[in-house]
Amino acid sequence: MPAIESALATQAWAGVNVTIILPVADRDNGNPHDLAAAGVRILYLTRPYVHAKMILVDNHVFIGSQNFSTTSLDNNREVGIMLAGQGLVQNAYQVFRKDQLVAAGH
Repeated sequence: MPAIESALATQAWAGVNVTIILPVADRDNGNPHDLAAAGVRILYLTRPYVHAKMILVDNHVFIGSQNFSTTSLDNNREVGIMLAGQGLVQNAYQVFRKDQLVAAGH
């Protein structure tokens, strides 16, 4: 399991609320099933298509273009932003919730 996925799984195992929102096209990229088994909540954005991914960990949120792959994380020039604070996290999450999200396995 790559380092970022391992860190997210460790947080979830420790009881931290971890949610990842991915485009449905990324359903087979990386190891979302391993993360889900660790307690990470995986949601897929079905409409509209957006390449951005969102990772929510407690009162922190990351929104960026990175895929969960070695190429994307180690070789590409990707862009992302981290925000902290309950209000910012809730606002970012609500933007994605207005779109069509489905839980992993659906």
